Amino acid sequence: MPDPIPQLTLYGDGHLVGVDPATASALVPGLAERPLTEDEAQSLLHDAEAACLLERDATLDLAGVHDVPGISFETDTGSVSHQTFVVGLGFTQMDANVPDDQEGQRAALLKLMDGGLELFRDGANPTRIERLAVFYSQADGPPTQSDRPTVRWPLEAPIASLGQAPSEADPNVRWGVVEGRDVGTLLAVVEGISSGRNPGWQDGEGWYLVELRPMLPDEEDCSALLG
Repeated sequence: MPDPIPQLTLYGDGHLVGVDPATASALVPGLAERPLTEDEAQSLLHDAEAACLLERDATLDLAGVHDVPGISFETDTGSVSHQTFVVGLGFTQMDANVPDDQEGQRAALLKLMDGGLELFRDGANPTRIERLAVFYSQADGPPTQSDRPTVRWPLEAPIASLGQAPSEADPNVRWGVVEGRDVGTLLAVVEGISSGRNPGWQDGEGWYLVELRPMLPDEEDCSALLG
């Protein structure tokens, strides 16, 4: 499966982009954006600096703790890029496991995350999906589970013509990008699926497993979306 859409992305023009909260549980979630004022953007950047996101890579793990979600923070200024991965951020029941030397950075990361989410929820508006990533692999036949529907591939170009390269993560998975009216055509097919289960896709005599993933403005292709 492709990487999920990041909860929030702050762009250099002062826009926050993330999943439209109204569609978060949809089979293919939509996107929303929130333009920030100069003061709001600078406040988030100040919090990012306080959390050391602009100066180094870091992994904030918790010794002896397993099966707890982690959150990745990534920064790219055009000249430098860094990644910080933190386990159990915001899980108060994990506080006793947090090393003393992580407490300050964790508090700063939580402040940044909560502040960004609060800004986003306060005024984010749905935005049009301009490009849609299509990840697919061939299936042996239609799905056998009763709650998985089947749909027909609606585009004139066959599924097999989309992929230009296999995924490095799985050589059986190929990917392509659709744009323009084809985006709306594909989204219309999955919008009516109420089961929440990914359908089996039929194209001619072939059957496929397909994942659709809206692409963010900075994502040039799908090569980095399958890790």
